[in-house]
Amino acid sequence: MPDQADAQPANRFERRRAQTRGALIAAAQQILAEQGTSEASIQQIAERADVGFRLVLQPLPDQG
Repeated sequence: MPDQADAQPANRFERRRAQTRGALIAAAQQILAEQGTSEASIQQIAERADVGFRLVLQPLPDQG
């Protein structure tokens, strides 16, 4: 039985949500590594992930 973390999202909406979440995490990791926590901004993360600024401010659902 596959682990839930490895399971493919069931529908297009869930796949898009997972893709956006991955893009945000990757963008945040890159910017934090480049600039550190004191220089990084949410606007930079949103631009790098190619999502709207307000989307970054929405809480992500718990994966647990």
